[in-house]
Amino acid sequence: MSASTPIQSADLSEIAHGVIMRFGALAARRDVSVRLWAEHDSGRALVRRSEIRRLCENLLLRAIRVTPEQGTVFVRVSADDQDVFLAIADEGAGFHPRQAEASNPQLEACRRISTDNKGRLRWTTSEGFGSTFVLRVPRAGQHQTVD
Repeated sequence: MSASTPIQSADLSEIAHGVIMRFGALAARRDVSVRLWAEHDSGRALVRRSEIRRLCENLLLRAIRVTPEQGTVFVRVSADDQDVFLAIADEGAGFHPRQAEASNPQLEACRRISTDNKGRLRWTTSEGFGSTFVLRVPRAGQHQTVD
């Protein structure tokens, strides 16, 4: 799929907002709040929009499912001079680092999407303290060309 879908300039905060709206009813049923914080002018990223939306959906759905009732999922979009970051943090139970190394189809799909979009997916987790997943993708420049 990635070979046929062009890389384009996309606003990650718009993508995240759309995904949050899509899963709003699920979050409400589970009594989980989802909070989006986007830095002012966090910039646009060079990505395959549909793939990044799917990655965001996978990570947000996971975060909502593992966050306990009355908990909060935090979504943050930020940028530096070269990259745009999308972070999704949950208040779930976390997992042991060895579990992250084990084959997990959902995480593998997210990792593949990040790589296909010239980015990286990293996460931090600790048993009992939740998990944070951070996607880092190239920032779109004013005079950059896309494929």
